[in-house]
Amino acid sequence: MVLCADILEQEEEWADVKGVRCAGHTLQLCINTALRQDPICRTVAAARHLVAHFKKGAKARKGPKEEQKQQKVIEHLLILDISTRWNSFQTMLERLLEQRLPVTAVLSDPNYTGENERYRDLNTAQWNMAEDILNVLKPMVTLTELLSKEDNASIPMLANLKRCHLAVVEDDSPDTKKFIC
Repeated sequence: MVLCADILEQEEEWADVKGVRCAGHTLQLCINTALRQDPICRTVAAARHLVAHFKKGAKARKGPKEEQKQQKVIEHLLILDISTRWNSFQTMLERLLEQRLPVTAVLSDPNYTGENERYRDLNTAQWNMAEDILNVLKPMVTLTELLSKEDNASIPMLANLKRCHLAVVEDDSPDTKKFIC
C-alpha cells in the first residue's frame, strides 16, 4: 500500500492526494489498540497464559483430551495466538470458549492441576469479556478477508461495516460498548 501511495504521488493528477491508507491495515491497527485497553488487555493476557499452560507439558495436554471424551465435547486442541496477528487471537479465543468446560474441569482436577496452578482459570468476568471480544472480532475477520481480495470494492464495505458493526446498540454489553468506542 505504501508503494502504491508513493507511485500515486509521482503522478501529476494525484500529487495532491494525501492520507491514502490500506483499510485492512487501518482496521488491524484499530483492533490492536482496542486489545491493549484495560480490562481487555488483562483478559487477553489471561487467555494467552491459560492456553500456554495447556501447550506446555504432556500432563497438561492429556487432561483436556480425557475431559473432552468424558463430556462429549469436540476433541480440538487449544490454539495459541501469534501476537502480531490479531485474527489468530480471535481463533484462540473461539477455541478456548468452545473448550471452556473441559479446560475448567482439568484446572479443578487435582490429578492434573496442582493447587498452585489453579489460578490460571479465567474468572467469570474474564470469560464474559472473552465472549464479548469474540462477538466484536468475528465480523472483523470476515471484513479483513473481504478487504484482502482484489476484486472487492472497499468503500461500500467500509460504510456498511461502520453502519452495521461499529455502531453501539442498546443491547450491547458495557464491555462491548467500550471495545467498539
